[in-house]
Amino acid sequence: EMIAQGAEAKIYSDGNIEFFYGDLNFDDSVKYITGVSSGDGLNYYTSQTEPYLNSVINLLPANFASGLEISKDGLISGTTTDVCQACEIKVQVKDNNNLFSVKSFPFSTDGLLFTYSVNSGGDDIIENGETAFLSASLNNLNDYEINNVIIKISSENQYISLVDSIENIGTIHPGETLNFNEILEFDIDENIPDKNSILINACIQNSIDTITKKLFFTAHSPVLEMSSFSFSDGNNNEPEPGETLDIIIPVHNFGTGAAYEVEGTLISSDPAITINNSSNFYGDIENRESIYKSFNITINEITPDGYKPDFEFFINASNGEITNTEYFTFQIGKIPLLILDLDPFMHSGQVMQVIMDTSDIIYEYSNVKIIIQSL
Repeated sequence: EMIAQGAEAKIYSDGNIEFFYGDLNFDDSVKYITGVSSGDGLNYYTSQTEPYLNSVINLLPANFASGLEISKDGLISGTTTDVCQACEIKVQVKDNNNLFSVKSFPFSTDGLLFTYSVNSGGDDIIENGETAFLSASLNNLNDYEINNVIIKISSENQYISLVDSIENIGTIHPGETLNFNEILEFDIDENIPDKNSILINACIQNSIDTITKKLFFTAHSPVLEMSSFSFSDGNNNEPEPGETLDIIIPVHNFGTGAAYEVEGTLISSDPAITINNSSNFYGDIENRESIYKSFNITINEITPDGYKPDFEFFINASNGEITNTEYFTFQIGKIPLLILDLDPFMHSGQVMQVIMDTSDIIYEYSNVKIIIQSL
């Protein structure tokens, strides 16, 4: 017999059943079968594959035409999206006494089958600022011709501009498939938000009826932001009064689309700051990529320690179509501490000075006694 250790079964919402056979001991003289049964000896299904050590066996539900559904009352309805010629639909009815009957019905589709593809910037990924082209395939599943076929597209998305929205197809003969390359066209705005959902409504009119289809796409755009900056001065890499140093500013693309011709401009109107090179060309930045550039500044030598100047960092891409402004500041020098030693023996002050020196903290020391007299 088989020792059932490490075996399990999973049932999924789509009807798929998976049997997992782990580290099991199989008796070679016994035939093992995987299957499911209603327990009545009549309704069951078995796999043609025998289980073996560390195997996985899938039992898939019977195919049901996509778009169709059956109600509790037994009504099959819907609009299928699959092409089907003489496909079998098996139906079972059963009463409260478990008496049942099974019958198969042949099922075939007719009408006009519409499929499409998109080309945007040389691939099927729609990015900001691109022009997208739709190609279409029309298959006449009827036994008669369809005349006066016209395809129209529309969209209510504010970031979509239709360029070529109508195409006259004409006549499609029975069983004929016509393919049309890049017959419809629309533009995507440079400022479309990243991961914006695009809905294109397609309407296929003909002499018999009108077919509508919703085409869904996702836009991919860059999201450019300034990341954490750092300093480089060839010394301690800290901004100090009278010093000329570099601010290293990274621009990171947090979006799913690439950014092109990215530029960064550093601005400050503070009199304590002189910007020696205010602009840098970052070039193209792919999604999830960072590029670092240095901006050289000079700090006025009379700037007090602890002073914080204000800066703006302006990012633009695609010749100014995409912009973002970041604001930041930093501390110049170190804020000095005052050690006021009121200990008559000056023991505490000396210990505190040693700690400040060890910690590289700027301080001033005084043992001047403050005398407060009451009036």
